[in-house]
This record gives sequence, C-alpha cells and structure tokens, in this order.
Amino acid sequence: MPIAAAAALAALAAAQQPKLYQDGSLASMDDVDLGTMVRPVPAQNIFSDPGYHIWCGSVTEGKNGKFSMFYSRWPKADGHYGWVTSSEIALAVADKPEGPYKHVKVVLPPRGSQFWDGTTTHNPAVIRHQGKYYRMEADVPNFRQPMSLCGRTLV
Repeated sequence: MPIAAAAALAALAAAQQPKLYQDGSLASMDDVDLGTMVRPVPAQNIFSDPGYHIWCGSVTEGKNGKFSMFYSRWPKADGHYGWVTSSEIALAVADKPEGPYKHVKVVLPPRGSQFWDGTTTHNPAVIRHQGKYYRMEADVPNFRQPMSLCGRTLV
C-alpha cells in the first residue's frame, strides 16, 4: 500500500473510534463505518491453489521466526460443499505474517470412512501457549446417509 494511502486510512480509522467503557472494553461500534476502511488485498498477500478451495487459515509465528498457516482445503472438483466429505488440513509457510505463503504439506489428511472424523477435518486454529503449540479443528462425522443443507442434497 502506498504511504499516502496508508496515511489516509490511518487518519480515517483515527477519526472513527469505537465507544469504550471505563475499563476499556468495547461498548459500541455504532459510529464506526468499517466499510469505508476496507481496501483490496494486495495480490502478493492472497494465498490460493488452483486445484483447491482454501478456507479458514490460522497463522502462528514459529520459534524459527517463520510464519506457519494451517488451513482447510478440498478439491475444487468436489464443489463448494465438498468440504463435508473431502476437507483436509494443510500447512503453508512464509517469512512474514502477510505472506507470500507457500504450501508445504498436508498435515491431517482424510483418514477414511471407518473413522468418525475420517473424511472431514476443517477450520483449524493454532495457538501458542506457554511455549507449546496447540491445534484444534472442527471434525465433521461421516455422513453415510444423504445430507441436505438449505434444501440442497450434499452427499
């Protein structure tokens, strides 16, 4: 982002302050127009893969100073709702938090329909707490029966 644009955005943000309680916690965002602060994401900061849908990246800084992003992905050939049956968790790494990120490997692939979470691991979140890293994700049980969402059959 050019310096002039960044300065204009900073001035706009400073002029729109949320209302806070005395203890500093958020009271109201009524006077803040976030829409006026939205800017296009620079191309170098977009992580994508032509063969996969990418969802829910969780970034954490490693002890080596690199940034690791754990994210959900599933084949585009499976369509948008393929996350229900084909999602896996992968890892991408970058030198800066804003990227660019490079895919490294799949860290939690589908394990098979014999496991309750065997076909869908989704929405990873990684946190560092007291020097250790913890990963959580949403695991969706196997669907052996047809499933629908909003009247549309998914599987």
